[in-house]
Amino acid sequence: MDISTQATSLTPPLQATNSDQVQPESELDAENLAPIKTPDGVPSISPEKYEELVRYFKYASSSYTLICPRPCGNTLVTSFSNVATDILGFIVRDSARKEIIVATRGSASIADVILDAQVVQVPLVAPGVKVLSEVRVHAGFLAAWDSVALQVLTVLLAQHKIYPDYSFVTTGHSLGGAVALLAALSLKGTFPSRYVAPFAVILELRGH
Repeated sequence: MDISTQATSLTPPLQATNSDQVQPESELDAENLAPIKTPDGVPSISPEKYEELVRYFKYASSSYTLICPRPCGNTLVTSFSNVATDILGFIVRDSARKEIIVATRGSASIADVILDAQVVQVPLVAPGVKVLSEVRVHAGFLAAWDSVALQVLTVLLAQHKIYPDYSFVTTGHSLGGAVALLAALSLKGTFPSRYVAPFAVILELRGH
């Protein structure tokens, strides 16, 4: 399955960003980024990859905002949510990069914490995903994605008809990062000819 998965360990989400708060792309040019220093034994990343991670982290961060009319300065297609699971996020279209981005918020309520705690491994059953008996996933994360999957896929199918050459990106922080990875599997199964890139922003916990 041709999915390029990116994961990084970052600090808690930045302040959510609207179009008037986003750092211009020119300031994030790879040419202007200082070399990234990493501790011994930790794989380093290129300035280009760091820029890419920051870009999609901003979408994940923006998903925590109740009202975000132009996430990262791009076109808001729609928001999505589920009252029972309290999963919410938005779908954005970046015409310059020819991308459609699905961003999902992380844990922010009791309902989210309950999902996080459902650690039993269950079969991966989700829209667009071929069921494989040997594949098991976190029950809470799967319930989170399945609760909004049909909403998201319905919108993406409509967008794909209008913009057939656009690629897809899924991103999210914490619980939203787990949803982003599962969403990418559904998207790849639904749109097998399109490039799908999931970016899971993982919060590193220390001292636990």
